[in-house]
Amino acid sequence: MIRAISIVITAMFCTTLLSGCWSRIELNELGIVLAVALDKDAATGEIIMTSQFVRPEALKAEGGATQKDPVEFITTRGATVSEAVRNISKEFDRKPFYSHNKILVIDEQLAREGVLPILDFWKRFAEIRPVLSVVIAKGVPAREIIGERNGVEGIQAIYLDSMIKRQDIHSESNTSNLLDFLKALGSNEINPVTGAMEIVDTPPVSSEEKKVATYKGIKLAGTAVFKKDKLVGFLDGRETRGLNWITGKVKNGIIQVPSPGETDKLAAIEIKSANSTVKAKLLNGKYVFAIQVKEVGDLIEQQSLTNVSKLPNLEELNLAQKKVIESEIADVIAKAQQEYASDILGFGNALHIAYPDEWEKVKDDWAYLFPSAEYTVTVKTEIRRTGLLQKAVIEKERPEPEMKNRSRPYDMLKPEE
Repeated sequence: MIRAISIVITAMFCTTLLSGCWSRIELNELGIVLAVALDKDAATGEIIMTSQFVRPEALKAEGGATQKDPVEFITTRGATVSEAVRNISKEFDRKPFYSHNKILVIDEQLAREGVLPILDFWKRFAEIRPVLSVVIAKGVPAREIIGERNGVEGIQAIYLDSMIKRQDIHSESNTSNLLDFLKALGSNEINPVTGAMEIVDTPPVSSEEKKVATYKGIKLAGTAVFKKDKLVGFLDGRETRGLNWITGKVKNGIIQVPSPGETDKLAAIEIKSANSTVKAKLLNGKYVFAIQVKEVGDLIEQQSLTNVSKLPNLEELNLAQKKVIESEIADVIAKAQQEYASDILGFGNALHIAYPDEWEKVKDDWAYLFPSAEYTVTVKTEIRRTGLLQKAVIEKERPEPEMKNRSRPYDMLKPEE
């Protein structure tokens, strides 16, 4: 009996191995999506969705160059994002596959109306990766951002993705992925921010570029600021770095300061490391946030002839970069509190950590309390190195001392008049 049962179980197991997957889709039936842009038709209210598909021949490792564009753009419409996605099948010969989607670009006007309705689809869709970058198109339709060719990458989505991955080099952009953006969106403690991109005119360099009247380029344009799910404005690069000082996201960058002794010349300090803390205090019924920033930098360029290796000059240089950091922090706080009334700084999170009971009382009113919150800023900076060359290439010449009633050695060699 036991043997018979074993045979039946084995047979049943073998039949499961022989069965196929009813929902399988072959690779040659898929259209791989690398970028999506969302705009809105102001007249009809429809969502305009532009998907960037990579051509199969562009994925081949061999075979030489192809004359065709490596990507295909399909634009569809719908009352919802899901309808726009379904409508792709009406004009494209493959099933859209979104697991390799690198970037979602949202039109500025659409973002000002609120992104929650359009992001709902992306957070539910199983194919979407949570690390998908979310970007706001500043001043131009979103479809133009993913359609503009630039850089050395043949595929626009990879070019845009590479710029985002390299934002730590300058710390003047703050692009969020889908997961982090949605977390901030669902929190009372902080409002979401993400990167902005714009199209700029670039002077032609190559002979091919000179054939067209204007050559367009794409630029990371600071940071988009949200209040809940609505876009309320932008931070420029300097203000973005001020935000990143506070939130601990500064990784690298250049601080330019007046050169010691010659304020009309500049010195450039490369940020090598930085960290920060924000701690909340409740003083006399007021919310005060203590911001502490520590930064270490290296002098990498000097326009003046001053010897900055001398201690007084080095201290002056260090004080100058400290003032720059303090100014960037103060400017972004002023903009967040006075212009946007949006806590993008994480003050609410710091208050929640320090005073959880107090936070429970005020969390629903924090949007109204944040603009009046007070703060202190403490910045500690250090210039670690001044480069392999300790002094300027040519030191500033000292004025020649005046010689009174003394004949110069070469005067004796002059012939008499």
